[in-house]
Amino acid sequence: MIKLLRLFYESAGNLLLFTQNVQEISLHHLQNDSIHPDDDMVLVFKVDKQELFIPRLNKRNILTTFTEASKKAMREERSKTKQTFICRTNIRITNSCGLADVVDGGKDGDTFESEWLISWSLGVGKSFRMYIEGGSDGALPLTAVALPISEKGNLHIYDASLGFYRESHLFVFLPIPVKVPFSVHINGCFAVSADRKRLLSYTSDDKTDSRQVTWNSVLISDSLLNSYLQFLAYVRNNCLHDVSGFYYLWPKDCGPENTWKPLLKEFYKHVVEEEDLKMFFGFRNKESVWLTFDECTFLDESFSNDSKICSLAYTVLKCLSKEHNICPTELPQTIRKAFVEAGLSSDINRKTISIEAFYEIFLKNIANIELDLHDKERLVIHALRQENKNIMQHLMTNACITSKPKGNFHLPSEMVLPNSPWKSLFDTEDERFPSDAFCREDILKALQNLGMKTSEIPWDLIRLQARKNENINTKCTECARERAEIILKYIHENRRSDQACPKDVADDISDIEFIPAMTKSAEWKWKWKADECLTESKVCCAHELSWKSMKLNKPKNMYISNLALQVGCSDILTPEYFHEYQEDLFELGVKGEEQVGIKTLREQLLHVTESHLCSENVSESLELRILEAVFKSFESRCHDDEAISFLNEFLDKPVIKIGKRFVSPCSVVFSLKHDCSPFLYGLDNSPFLQYKNTLEAMGVRKQFDFQTLKFVLKQLKDRDEPLDESEIGLACRVALLLEDVELDDLDFLYLPDSEGILRPTTELCIDDCSWVPQSDTMKFLHGTIPPNIAKITKIRSKRNHDITEETSEFGIDFGQHENLTNRLKRILDGYPDVCIMKELLQNADDAGATELHFIKDFRELGKESVFSEEWKDLQGPALCVYNDSVFSERDLEGIQNLGIGSNREDLTTIGKYGVGFNAVYHLTDVPSFLSKDKSNPERDTLCVLDPHCRYIPCATKRKPGRRFKDPSKTKQKYPDVFSGYLEDSGVWCENSGTMFRFPLRQACSDISPSIDIERFNVLIEQFKHEMAHSMMFLHNVRRIIISSIDKDGELHKEHFADSKISGESGNAIYNTTLETRMKLKEHKVSMSDIQRLGNEIHHYFNNQWR
Repeated sequence: MIKLLRLFYESAGNLLLFTQNVQEISLHHLQNDSIHPDDDMVLVFKVDKQELFIPRLNKRNILTTFTEASKKAMREERSKTKQTFICRTNIRITNSCGLADVVDGGKDGDTFESEWLISWSLGVGKSFRMYIEGGSDGALPLTAVALPISEKGNLHIYDASLGFYRESHLFVFLPIPVKVPFSVHINGCFAVSADRKRLLSYTSDDKTDSRQVTWNSVLISDSLLNSYLQFLAYVRNNCLHDVSGFYYLWPKDCGPENTWKPLLKEFYKHVVEEEDLKMFFGFRNKESVWLTFDECTFLDESFSNDSKICSLAYTVLKCLSKEHNICPTELPQTIRKAFVEAGLSSDINRKTISIEAFYEIFLKNIANIELDLHDKERLVIHALRQENKNIMQHLMTNACITSKPKGNFHLPSEMVLPNSPWKSLFDTEDERFPSDAFCREDILKALQNLGMKTSEIPWDLIRLQARKNENINTKCTECARERAEIILKYIHENRRSDQACPKDVADDISDIEFIPAMTKSAEWKWKWKADECLTESKVCCAHELSWKSMKLNKPKNMYISNLALQVGCSDILTPEYFHEYQEDLFELGVKGEEQVGIKTLREQLLHVTESHLCSENVSESLELRILEAVFKSFESRCHDDEAISFLNEFLDKPVIKIGKRFVSPCSVVFSLKHDCSPFLYGLDNSPFLQYKNTLEAMGVRKQFDFQTLKFVLKQLKDRDEPLDESEIGLACRVALLLEDVELDDLDFLYLPDSEGILRPTTELCIDDCSWVPQSDTMKFLHGTIPPNIAKITKIRSKRNHDITEETSEFGIDFGQHENLTNRLKRILDGYPDVCIMKELLQNADDAGATELHFIKDFRELGKESVFSEEWKDLQGPALCVYNDSVFSERDLEGIQNLGIGSNREDLTTIGKYGVGFNAVYHLTDVPSFLSKDKSNPERDTLCVLDPHCRYIPCATKRKPGRRFKDPSKTKQKYPDVFSGYLEDSGVWCENSGTMFRFPLRQACSDISPSIDIERFNVLIEQFKHEMAHSMMFLHNVRRIIISSIDKDGELHKEHFADSKISGESGNAIYNTTLETRMKLKEHKVSMSDIQRLGNEIHHYFNNQWR
């Protein structure tokens, strides 16, 4: 109940705001035990309404009046006749008792009165036609706007008293919970939703009655427009206390809501088009008046960025309104924006005086405008900051810049820059310096662009001022210095113009003593020539605190100031603060770097380096700067053969400073990766690096050669005892330099071992395999030397050392050395990958094997105990091929001779490990085989073929492979390698035979593309179908088996083929073939004479073959 009472109390005034008959609402309280209700009711709260001013209503309510007016208009067909009323209503809210505790801020007995201005209007356009056509469902095209009027004359909705909305709302005679985006309440016969909570409008689901939506739209753009215009007209004439408040009441931005945009567009269209609609407050002939749109002159929008400037510009237009027949009118930005949103940009623009036009009339009349001088200056400064070409032209051609001290107006070109280098040639009373208002940096810059300058001083006067300086120096050396600087500035400013100093004047000034000499700095510890020429000097009172002894000199007898580091010990220099006038001083005869002799530079350099040895007080930074300067001068002369020859004399002289010491060029290179002092030095990050030609002429090299590095290491070696920690570090750093030089002779190259003793590199190895046992002869390279240095100095790995030291354990040179990967790739072009198994079959047959076993081993084998890190890539899927023959020395020789083979003279063994064997490179990059002879273990061997010289240590391009003569010992050290030869799988026959291993190529190489398991299986399947046919012409092989190894190492046979020769022993076919070949060669046999042999293959067929 309390909540309901509060809501009622807080909005009670809204209920009566637009009612026509109800004038009072009261709330009474009756006790529960009341016996006489009529007498016991107590008034708690009351709202009543009193119409203060309603013209022409004759005590009738507005609805009745407008209804009759509508009917009359319909009969007389005068729909264009406007029917509007303005009324003022007083609504009083009385809190008799009981609600003080319910309502915040209220107390018993309070009475709140609120006066409202309400503007009513009947539609005369589309809304009226829709009404008479029955499209409004009987609703009148009637609207109203309302606003409270406070005692202070404020016209703001938020000034409404308790009981009223303080934000603009929509009413349909009673309040609707809908806010409107304007400054007034809006009332009308609108079509609303059934729950009276929203104004009907088009929605996304489009279920709203379009006729009712149309009614709302025409009512807003017609009747509501008239109500609003009438309301503003009444306010303008009767209630206005503040023009800004009037513009506040205008309809403006309605946000994203489209419902009210028709009102906004029609309102501003009427303001522009109605000839008698005076809605703007402006000035005509300096008097304030209300104006129509076409009478107005608005300021350019850019003025709105600065309220003060905008106000001043408006004042200027008021002052000039009569002379220029304009009516200046202030237009708030919100109103300007509303015009733009209503599509009236062009109308606003045609009534706006542009910023260029404003400044044109302002600057022409600046002297006569009744405005404070400071305000005029402020407007001119604003103009200067516009960077507008047209405005700049007006500024340039009108006397508008005030001067010191009287504030007279001058053209910019008549003014002098206040901080001009020759300002001391003028007095303030000359009215040539701008007033303080124009002395900001940006304004002065703008004035310079407009022609601000100093007066043009005749060169004869400049010459005279230079001569006067000699006399000035006798009175005040500081004044003389200032005068000299002013003269140089003037010469400098005019040097590149048509007013440049004539040569005859420059020659005369060159022989005048008016330039002070550079004084020696506190850091300078060497001889200073200018100290020999000092004379007693005087100063004026103004310069007493800045007194310095100073001698004036002739320009032709001086060097430029930036040469102090090159010639300071022997000649006089111009002051450093004259450095910006360097070119001007040169024109006056001052000598530059080109006039410095090379002998002078030599003396300066030697003096500095010698002083370094005998003085501890020398400034290192200044010393370094002197050195750089001298080197720079040397650099500019390096094109001269005489200078280069002169620089060669410095080869063994300590003239290059590195750190805190001077070193000879012969011990220096341009860049040194590591600190190798005190033997070797680098110029990394040295300031001398920029003088490359000079350094090269002195003997500095790009890098130390191998012999120099060997010599330094040899010097350390001569001690023949372990080095201390710092010496080891030095030796290691010198060793690191070896990676950048050409190693032409490794003999007598010494590097430190793990005990810090320098040893020949041939005696050292790298401790890179913990599982390879260390022998007594192994001397490990010092751990601080990285592997890349070990590699280029050909220091062997521990495994390689093991190979070299224990030849029987690790093998002898072996491998295919006829050619490398490119030849293999070319050979493979003649051997399709499908021929791989056939070539291996033929090789086995030629070797005398009776059985050939193909084993698919797709396991990942151990990768720890292998020959090299690269070998780990070979421990994956592979094809293993076993035959029961043993390699002979001739076979080993043949397999090394790529494309030749051991079968070159025996055509009956057309594939015995010759060129055909290379078909395996379709599968692998590293074929290998283990051959074992049970009857003669000394013939056991393990061979690895590595055309890339990548996988097996010690493989070379000459012999790209290795042969191990005692595989049993090798197996003990490298068991993971030998697990790939399946010695424990049951494949080997009585521990004899040969097992080939072909690791499948995992990635494309220089020899052939990669091959995956899927492709390999396809090749196997193809061979299965050709196995039987392949055995028809074999000499020895009688069985072919295809098996696979599972992950547990178990062997599984998948396919096999057997062959049996009838009527002959196993060697019959071989002997018959050999005999027939010899007879054919001698032409002693015909085909009909050849013996017939029977060959039974797996019982699939039995044929006679010639």
